Amino acid sequence: MAPHPGVGLFFCRQPAQVSSMIHLRFALLLALVIACAGLTIWILSLAVSAGRLDQQVLFMLAPLAMLGSIAWRALRKDRDK
Repeated sequence: MAPHPGVGLFFCRQPAQVSSMIHLRFALLLALVIACAGLTIWILSLAVSAGRLDQQVLFMLAPLAMLGSIAWRALRKDRDK
């Protein structure tokens, strides 16, 4: 009994839509990492120049650093396989 014609193709190669979604995901994650790093550096430089680098600024930067690290981990996960 022959398998369904579409079943073998799905596992052998990726359709064009899936490939473009992978590239889009990579681009969006990379943009998120760059944006988080840039915003962190910008906010730190503003705080230092104003002489207001204190605990409140560091607590404000914590969610931004966490978001950047989550995006970085998701970006690196595909390359570890």
